[in-house]
Amino acid sequence: MQRMLQTLRSEIDAIDEQLIEFLARRFTVTRQVGQLKAHHALPAVDTERESAQQLRYEQLARANGLDPALVTGLFRDIIAAVVRQHGEAITPERPGSSQPPRGRKDHGNER
Repeated sequence: MQRMLQTLRSEIDAIDEQLIEFLARRFTVTRQVGQLKAHHALPAVDTERESAQQLRYEQLARANGLDPALVTGLFRDIIAAVVRQHGEAITPERPGSSQPPRGRKDHGNER
């Protein structure tokens, strides 16, 4: 039993590592989006895109047997950090920062 439990926990750890790596990749790309928007004086928030993405997240959650509220909540937090990141690209408060913003203070939307 202990061996099986350890095997399953190791699998969870590997999945968690992949999730974090994917999240880092996502922030790399969204940072580029923010820089492009800043360069072209575009707003950090695109409500039309956000609405479409919200529906997409819900559909993907259902298709994968997940609770849509859980998935949309996770993305709401990710998107809030992206919007803060875009705002920093437009008006940099932390020049040279390459890390995604921290915290869960607001739930803005992405792109």
